[in-house]
Amino acid sequence: MRHLGAVLLAYALTCLVVAQQVRGAGPELKIGPSGTGPVNKRTPFKFPLIKSLFPEYTVTEGTENWEGDPYPVIYVNDGNERLLTITGATEGVVRRIWTESPRVPSAFGVTVGTAYRQMFHDSPEKKCSSGTENASGTIFCRAPQDKFVTYQFAGKMNGADLPPPRILRTWKVYGIIWSNPDVE
Repeated sequence: MRHLGAVLLAYALTCLVVAQQVRGAGPELKIGPSGTGPVNKRTPFKFPLIKSLFPEYTVTEGTENWEGDPYPVIYVNDGNERLLTITGATEGVVRRIWTESPRVPSAFGVTVGTAYRQMFHDSPEKKCSSGTENASGTIFCRAPQDKFVTYQFAGKMNGADLPPPRILRTWKVYGIIWSNPDVE
């Protein structure tokens, strides 16, 4: 009987380790109405602080460009996988949190790869806008549950600003974005 208990304990520990390896090193992250994890609308956009908020992950600084203008970003990675891109505002707080990782869902259960048709059943004109510059060829749609969470969709484009509903139905979530409600 003692042998069976030891075998069951070893099996349970193996399952726990495998589950941790599949999920990743750090805690589960979700993008929701108030941000993600410990980052919210009041979080200062300071690298040392944000790094301290994600001790289980590799946090680095970088620069990206929008419409030709560089801006600072903070990346949260798990190994070689980028989980979050965090941008700042001139007010000194976090402006946006962005993910393109299927490991970081929205608080509403949507993940990168979810089809438009699974979330929306009507025409996109009411809630979506076309991407510009670096995001051209994609569209941005507000989450039905919260106006500060946005989904970026990508798919085959026929040149229109917003693809017709029959085409859009096949598009999939490419990114999930939280925007700070206190920053324009």
